[in-house]
Amino acid sequence: RYQLFTAPGTFTTPSSTTQVRVTVIGGGGSGGWNSPTGQAGSTSSFSTLVSATGGGAGVAPSTTGSNGTGTVSTGTAIMTGTVTSMINTSPTAIGYIWGNTVTNGGVLNYTYTATGGIIAGAYGSGSIPGGKGGVAIAICPVTVSTAYPITVGSGGPNVGSTPYASPGASGAVLVEYVG
Repeated sequence: RYQLFTAPGTFTTPSSTTQVRVTVIGGGGSGGWNSPTGQAGSTSSFSTLVSATGGGAGVAPSTTGSNGTGTVSTGTAIMTGTVTSMINTSPTAIGYIWGNTVTNGGVLNYTYTATGGIIAGAYGSGSIPGGKGGVAIAICPVTVSTAYPITVGSGGPNVGSTPYASPGASGAVLVEYVG
């Protein structure tokens, strides 16, 4: 069983769960175009245990946005870094989050589910690409019947003219029941 958060919310631990595998992805930065600079994506988190920063903005006239990073404060880290290597092929999966890469210029409705859409944390492409969202995957101990706040980072919004800039995809938090 799992729970996928594509908007902020609360995860309440079921009575039989003492461990979860958490995948946290920050929002992607938007691409820039000529003089407009893109905007950074924001941070996603699973309470204070696991977090991932958003990708940086594509900065006019020619600086690609920096990639986000992931942090595990409590639990056993499986992976921390950026979604860079995870969005180079299509389709792509991170845990149960499936999606496709972003192509140059399209202003798309960046949604994703357990079965399809644009991958969480994808950068906005364009003349000056944004940075990709950070990612952190960890096995975390949880307390039965406890509510854990979930933050889902937004992607940087579109600031330029298509097909020269595009928004970043928002982040996501995936909580899988493992023990």
